[in-house]
Parts: sequence; C-alpha cells; structure tokens
Amino acid sequence: MSKKTISKLMLYVSFVVTMLISLCFSLELETLFMLKPNLNQINTNALEVHFVDVGQGDAILIKCGNTNVIIDSGEQTHEKRLLNYINNIFFRNNKTKEFDYAILTHSDSDHSGNMLKILNTYKVKNFVRPKIYASGLESVSEQALYVNTTTYAELITKLFELENSNKTKIIYAEMGMCITDNNLNMNILAPVKSYYSSTNQYSTVVMLEKYGTKFMFTGDATIENELEIINNNSASLIDVDVLKLGHHGSSTSTSLSFLQATSPSLAVVSAGLNNSENHPSTQVLNNIETYNLQSNTTTRVMQTPLLGNILCYVNPNSELKTTTIASVDNYLFLSWWVIMVLVLVLTSVVVFLPILVKWLKVGKTSKL
Repeated sequence: MSKKTISKLMLYVSFVVTMLISLCFSLELETLFMLKPNLNQINTNALEVHFVDVGQGDAILIKCGNTNVIIDSGEQTHEKRLLNYINNIFFRNNKTKEFDYAILTHSDSDHSGNMLKILNTYKVKNFVRPKIYASGLESVSEQALYVNTTTYAELITKLFELENSNKTKIIYAEMGMCITDNNLNMNILAPVKSYYSSTNQYSTVVMLEKYGTKFMFTGDATIENELEIINNNSASLIDVDVLKLGHHGSSTSTSLSFLQATSPSLAVVSAGLNNSENHPSTQVLNNIETYNLQSNTTTRVMQTPLLGNILCYVNPNSELKTTTIASVDNYLFLSWWVIMVLVLVLTSVVVFLPILVKWLKVGKTSKL
C-alpha cells in the first residue's frame, strides 16, 4: 500500500472520529445548521402554548403531558405552514398525533380555514364549536345566526359525519362550561348571551390555568364581550398572565377596562405582516401604554408578524418563559446523526472507491 493511500486512510479515520465526537454537540449543530430548533429547555410535562404564525389569522396549539388542544386554524392559504408546524414542532415528541380537543372560536375563515384539514389529517376526540349555524345545513328553533360560506358548510358536514360514526364528539360552547382533561382545565367565559348579530361576538373565550399561570384566548371577541366577561366573573378569575388580544389587535377589542381587569404581563398579537387592517391598532397599543403607566407595570407585547411563531411554556414549578421560531420553513427537521451518516457514507465512497478500482486493476494486470 502506497504512502499516499496510507495518508488518505489516516485522514479518513480522523474524520470519522471527529464526526462521532460531534454527536456530543448534536443539539448545537442542529441549531447552527437550521436542522431543527432547540427546544430541549422545555420539560416533557411542561405546559406549552404555541401562537402559530398563520398570517392574518389565529391558530393556537396547547400541550401539557399527553393532552393536545388546537384553538382555531388560520386561513386555508397557510395550510402547509400550519401542518408543518404541527407535525415537526408541536408533535415533535409524539408517536401518536391526535388532538383531545379542537376549539373553533367562530366561523370566520381566518379562524376556521384549516379546521377541515385538521379533521381529515388527525384524530380529534372532541370538537368545541360556536352556536353559529351553517345556512342550508342546520336549522334551530331559537333565534340564531346563520352563515353561508362554503368553508364553514364543508366543516360542519364533516363534523356531523365524524359524530355519526362516533369518532368525534361535538360540544357547543357556552359560558360556564369547564373542559377538564387529565392534564388541563379550561373554562369558557364567553359567549354570555345566546344570540348576537355578528360572528365575532360569538367568539369562544377560553381561560386556561396550569402551574399557577393563566392564559386567556379571546378569538375575535369584541369590547361588548369583554364587558360581559368582566361583569360575569370574579376579578381573581380573569386576572391573567398572558392575554391573546382580541381580533388581532383591532380597536374593536382590548379596551382599557379589559386590560385593567385582566392585568396581563404578556399580550400576544396574532396578525399578518403589513396587513390591510393595520393590526394591531394604534389605539390598542396606546391602551397598553396607558395601562402600564396607571398600574406601574410593564405588559410586554409580542407579535407574530414581527417575531414569527411565539411559544410560551411553563415548566412544572417554574415561571412563564417564551421563545420564538421565526419560520418553520427555515428548518429541514433532520437530526444531526442523519446528516452525519449521510456525510460518512459519501466520504467513504470518495475515499474507498478509487482504492478499490486501483486494486481491481492491479488484480487484472497480475492475472495477465
């Protein structure tokens, strides 16, 4: 064997050893090369609340232990982004991908757009829906609001199909309802009345408390709904840590009185970048500034159009923490060991193929 070949093999062995050592730093390398975000700081039993960046819309994912919840799903135009996030971030440690609860706050497409896809892709045990009815498909005796959109009609049709086959239980959202699971307790605070004139007013407002931390998810609830929540609940119940601002930060929601009543330390805005509605509105941001001055506190504002996906998490017996994932499209979602194996295979081919070819040629020559 020539000295050149021996040197090449020594370099190869050194490279293999280096690659094996690199496994000790796999998390750092996965982050560095945008293979997957590093979320190892989150305990397996932590409460996770993901505000998914679905443009001008809402999609919220909640996990605690083996309990999984989705609230709203954004527009259909962001279907791929939402499913990518669900499969690779939210269900990153799950062998079985299913939702214990899907909650639709109201029928508008920027909230309901991908719910049919969710039902077609994942098992959903329970579906909490608003008392907004699909025109032509449903009819109730009391005064009710009907909507006539293809997206909503297809969703309701699928829900009835799943309910009839005992695959999904349909639950109608009502104030005072408590959704209890092994790991989570969620209270529905709105809608308060049985009839409203607009879909936004029917928004299901959900209160979640775990590990001493409270979240309030408001859909597109209006200022009228906020006043109803204040008047129908104790001050201690609606005193929250995290508030998802109603209607993407529109001036139709998040009144100063609601901020005073809920006193959030973190306000989350789910909206589209440079959206035509100019959400979040200057009025709402001014309300937050006024509230901070009056209460001598600092309510932090986090916006999906500026930060991308926002992940809040509370480890057991720990404080609320946040992290962001700018875009799921930036990641390959591959483990470092997979890359290492591929590199080693390619390197082995490059190193050993010429040697093998040379040996074969020498063998043929010797035979001649």
